Amino acid sequence: AAGPLLLDVLQKAGPKFSTAKNDALAWGILVTGSGDYRALIAWGEIMPELAKTQIVLAISEDGKPLAKPHLAVPGDKGGGRYVDDVATIRVTGP
Repeated sequence: AAGPLLLDVLQKAGPKFSTAKNDALAWGILVTGSGDYRALIAWGEIMPELAKTQIVLAISEDGKPLAKPHLAVPGDKGGGRYVDDVATIRVTGP
C-alpha cells in the first residue's frame, strides 16, 4: 500500500490542540469505511516523537490506484484496523 502518512493529511487540516502538556494524547481519530467498518487510532500513535508506526492512507496497492483510500496500520495483527474504502476521518478531542 502506498500513499501519504495519516499524520501529514491530518496536519494539513490543522487540529487545534491546547497548550496543556500532552494535550494531543487525549485526542483520537475515527476512520469509517465501507460497510460502516470503523477503526479508532489514538493521536499519540501517529506522533513521531512517541510512536514508530507510520500509519498510511493508501491511495494505491500493488502499483494500481484505489477507487477510495484505505487505512493501513503496519504491525496490527490480522489487519484489525485496516479500513477499506475510507469514507470519513473524524478527529475528536476533549
